[in-house]
Amino acid sequence: MANFFNELGKKLSDVGSTAMQKTKEFSDITKLNSAVAEEERNQGNLFTQLGKIYFDQHQDAPEDMYKDTVEALKSSMAKVAELKEQLRAIKKVRTCENCGTEIANDAAFC
Repeated sequence: MANFFNELGKKLSDVGSTAMQKTKEFSDITKLNSAVAEEERNQGNLFTQLGKIYFDQHQDAPEDMYKDTVEALKSSMAKVAELKEQLRAIKKVRTCENCGTEIANDAAFC
């Protein structure tokens, strides 16, 4: 009978150890996946910065391979400006020439 309880205790201990190991593995995997995702977001931000720097420096004379993309970006920026102007018209506001804050159309200053 003592042998039965010894074997049962050993099996329960083994199950507990296995569960602890699986929990640790899951935790490690989760941490690593999170670190990978964070670095990929960082890379995306860096690529965005690099593209913005290129655009700012070369928008008037981009290299041939970038011309279509630069023109598409300029077109998109013009569209955004147009849409924002429509929003200001609906809201009956204008942009302060000094600070860029939205103010009422009839306001003398911001």
